[in-house]
Amino acid sequence: MDRESAAAYGRVATTVETESGASLSVDEVNRIRAAADALFFSEESAESAVEDLRALITALVESERWSEDRAQTLLDDVLHCGSLAIAA
Repeated sequence: MDRESAAAYGRVATTVETESGASLSVDEVNRIRAAADALFFSEESAESAVEDLRALITALVESERWSEDRAQTLLDDVLHCGSLAIAA
């Protein structure tokens, strides 16, 4: 864990707190948190959690609930929670 990872994790936490109930369901918030946690704590499940996050982000954009820019910012923040080698 480094300063950049911790800052990214904080941005993800702020996003899900702000959007929980507004534009994200409880399940969606849990999926985002699972990906951020898996990367931040270098869990073996990181790859599958990031794959699930990418599917969620695609669905948010395709349903026009989130803009592409907003979704990309979230994805970038989650990926920066841990090793980009794991997330790539």
